[in-house]
Amino acid sequence: MSEDLITNDSAVLEAPIPDSESGSQSEPYRIDLTADEQIAVNQAKDDPNKTAFKGVDQLNKLKPYEVIFLILNRCIGTGVFMSASVITQNTGSLGLSIIYWMCGSIFALAGTYLYAELGLTIPRFTWKDKNSVDEIEGCTPCNGGELNYLTYIMPSPKFFAVCVFGIPFLIIGNTAANSINFGQNVLLAAGYSEASYGSIIGLGIMATTFACILHGLSRTWGIRLNSFLGASKFLILLFLVIIGITTAAINGKKSPSLTNDLSPPAAFRHVTSNSKPFKYAEAFLFVLFPFSGFHQANYVLAEIDRPKTTFKRSTFTAIFIVCIMFTLLNIAYTLVVPEHEQTAGVDIGSRFFEISSATLFGTSSYQARRAFAGLKAVSSLGNIIVVTFTASRVKQEIAKENILPPFPYRLFWAKGYNFQRDQSAELTPVPALFLHWLFTTILICAALVGSRSSDNAGRDAYFFVVSVYAYVLDVVIFAWIALGVLYIRISPGSLWHSISPANHWLSITAALIFLTSTAFPLICMWIPDPTKKTLAQSNHIAWYTSQTVGVAVFAFAILYWLAFRYIVPRVGSHRGRELYSNRTPVFRKETVPGKDQYYLIRTFEIVETYWAKPDCADVAEELRNRETGMRTESSIADPMLAEREVISQRYLGTL
Repeated sequence: MSEDLITNDSAVLEAPIPDSESGSQSEPYRIDLTADEQIAVNQAKDDPNKTAFKGVDQLNKLKPYEVIFLILNRCIGTGVFMSASVITQNTGSLGLSIIYWMCGSIFALAGTYLYAELGLTIPRFTWKDKNSVDEIEGCTPCNGGELNYLTYIMPSPKFFAVCVFGIPFLIIGNTAANSINFGQNVLLAAGYSEASYGSIIGLGIMATTFACILHGLSRTWGIRLNSFLGASKFLILLFLVIIGITTAAINGKKSPSLTNDLSPPAAFRHVTSNSKPFKYAEAFLFVLFPFSGFHQANYVLAEIDRPKTTFKRSTFTAIFIVCIMFTLLNIAYTLVVPEHEQTAGVDIGSRFFEISSATLFGTSSYQARRAFAGLKAVSSLGNIIVVTFTASRVKQEIAKENILPPFPYRLFWAKGYNFQRDQSAELTPVPALFLHWLFTTILICAALVGSRSSDNAGRDAYFFVVSVYAYVLDVVIFAWIALGVLYIRISPGSLWHSISPANHWLSITAALIFLTSTAFPLICMWIPDPTKKTLAQSNHIAWYTSQTVGVAVFAFAILYWLAFRYIVPRVGSHRGRELYSNRTPVFRKETVPGKDQYYLIRTFEIVETYWAKPDCADVAEELRNRETGMRTESSIADPMLAEREVISQRYLGTL
């Protein structure tokens, strides 16, 4: 029996559990609270320090195909079309650029393995068997992604991991880059060759506003649109690969030099040992960006149907598709677009479509550029839709940790609302969506206003925002995750190998690949190159700007943590007190198809927060006894003991 799968007679749950008659896979059900559970929820509604969060009904959970489209929609954004120009120009080599994309595939597969391991192992919970004194420990899937993993790996200093991940994610983890790209490409598709930065700002904010309103009004329609756009973008990518290979076959007969560009002597002839590492590190940063969507399902793991059996399969299926399609498309780029144009820094994607359309359909360059801009606009919109859905769930989990200002009241930013007539519809994280919209809008305006003096403000703003986003979330945070996994894997006395379902050595190998991939741009982007004075595809943004802004964001997060942890408890009504948070979950079981085993799914939780004096010597022991058992109706309804430290459930596995 695996760690998180329990035989049906090993524990007795207090809440009613819908099971199939055969004891195999449970029938889809809605979560109906028992009388005592409803009392607890009502008490939370009346208490400003408490909030009740109901889980997603199984009927409405993400199915395997929806998880696949979610990842496809996130990965197939603007990166695969825009990054190729940066990579080829910086490396100066078609052969090395293809190797970079292959390395990106290895990075994505290693990351998928690590995040599957973490998602199915963290957070840890313990509960008591009703019929014995034994305790059972396991994992229940939870939204939040890195928030859960970093707080488990680094539980102290208190609130440090939450703040240092949460604040940068709130600021940077948004759709600003794709919103800028959407506005620019809509204008290009409409025939405006020179788009003003004001028009791009307006269209970008409109796209973000539409996505936030959609996901705020209806979770169901947001998921449906995401799946439709994910499928459409896969077909767009497949179409581009087919026309690229066909064009290469036709033009290769007319001009053999095009296909000869990929021969080993020609493909690597511009690679020299005198080049500084900055250009190669920046190029690799733009490889990581389009692949970094592999972990989007971890952000909404609690909303996936039967995640223990479907999550890993769906995620790997999507990433295999992404790796294959990205590699094929970039090979098609090199076969169609002449080498001298690619290394000169032209928009490779647009030029590729011009040549292919002229060869196969006889369209003019102007018509092809407009059509390709339309395809990129659709791709950007899809990315805006999916990131708004997943990122808002992470921001809701960050808000549950109570690190945000209590405005207009405590836990407001973690609330969910239902604006539909159907009262059984799923709640949507409207305050978190507002935070997402707010910081996206600020970043769009700041990037475009800062680039307004450029010849192409939209292009400069896009590449700046992508560089900052990738450096903060795809380099620093990923490196932190990789180091954390290595630490819990190899540190003396660690029990991780006994609770994780993943292979020990395969996990270490994946973590080393992940760490190496992120350490390269993390370090080498600070080594100046005399021949590279500006950021990618920019004529006026200094080469050090994006990583400097990234470091500034983390510095602000650390200052925020210091103020939250050491200054706020010493002023006003909080003097001499500390903020404590208790997350009380209620579980139900889902059976494993064909086996006499089940795993636990969190149906709802009550988050309580209050300020108290930490003056009890037996706090930890008392709260472990109180908080780690299976939550029953009576235990939920009990009032909390005053002025006791509440240890968050997500830390229980590390105490």
